[in-house]
Amino acid sequence: MTRYVSSCGAAAAFLIAGALLSTTVAPSAQAQTVTKDVHWQFQVPLTCSGNTCTYSSAPMGTNKRRVLQRVNCRYSALLSGLINFTTGDLTVMTGSREGSVFALVPAFTSALGGVVIDQQTDFQIDPGQSFRLRLGLNLGIASTAQCVITGRTQTLN
Repeated sequence: MTRYVSSCGAAAAFLIAGALLSTTVAPSAQAQTVTKDVHWQFQVPLTCSGNTCTYSSAPMGTNKRRVLQRVNCRYSALLSGLINFTTGDLTVMTGSREGSVFALVPAFTSALGGVVIDQQTDFQIDPGQSFRLRLGLNLGIASTAQCVITGRTQTLN
């Protein structure tokens, strides 16, 4: 995608697949560029209560961005049989407001109440934002939940 911005910064035109679309954008500070890009891997300390396990990250610092690229989880319950995976999502948080949501889909579910998630993502957490990871079952009590998230941490100018 090629982006053209007028000299006044109030109007922008986007060239997408040969079609020229124009849209009005509010003037803003100069776009930030990535000055450092490093691999990041994190074992998520999930907290389980009832049939749901969650994790909420701390907000990203000034001039920091995180791009989540893969989520790998193993989740199990004390009951087996009728247990179904019902909830799995990553949510961008700005303060207490929920933003974009990325659904997680199980790669494997066992009759013994186990769920495995191994999913590629492309989820961006900007400066000042945080994310929440949530896993849930339709019934039963979550006994263990372990996740590893990999991605990139970027430093912006």
